[in-house]
Amino acid sequence: MEETAKTFKFAEEVAIDKTRNLKKEDVSITIPAIGNIRGYCKSFFQKADHFSISLMHIVRLFYPEMKGKHWGDFQMLVKNNYGETDNFYRLLESAAPFLKLIRDTRDCLEHTNLAGVETRDFELQADGTIEPPSIEIDFRKSSQERCSISSFMEAITREIPFYFELMIVHMCSKNMKPFAGMPLTIGVLSDDYQNAWHVRFAYGSYNLDETFVPCG
Repeated sequence: MEETAKTFKFAEEVAIDKTRNLKKEDVSITIPAIGNIRGYCKSFFQKADHFSISLMHIVRLFYPEMKGKHWGDFQMLVKNNYGETDNFYRLLESAAPFLKLIRDTRDCLEHTNLAGVETRDFELQADGTIEPPSIEIDFRKSSQERCSISSFMEAITREIPFYFELMIVHMCSKNMKPFAGMPLTIGVLSDDYQNAWHVRFAYGSYNLDETFVPCG
């Protein structure tokens, strides 16, 4: 997914540079073009949705009742189980629409007979400026105002690890069991543990001095 986003960004920069280097003998405006904009978006959202599907498989390990259901259903399950003020539900208030947007956009891009996602190459505006390649989504109650495709890809690539990490943390926290009679919690690891284990959170307990001790 990151490679697709980088490839698109590079194609965008190449198109701009190519146009900038053209010799202009009159006052006409040359508009850059990438081509196959929808194809780039389709490839990106297919990969993004693969993440969403894999994360839902993990959700179902913790909540088997989610079999055959989707992110909106999971949001309601968390609300019913833990309440609207719980941090897990607050996370899903943004995570569920985000993941649904990914699925709906992929569905729309794969079925070209469905209106709902509009992609545009570089486009000349009424004020004479040139708008970069953009995407606009309005499908199955998922919406995204017209925005730069490269910026949108970068934002999604950045947000996916954030939602993955925190959803795993919350699901583990909600389903913890004591170990050898000792109650466990989930805490943030110190920098040295994070560097060695390549994760930010772990099972463990707190000492009297409030130092978190991971359960190795």
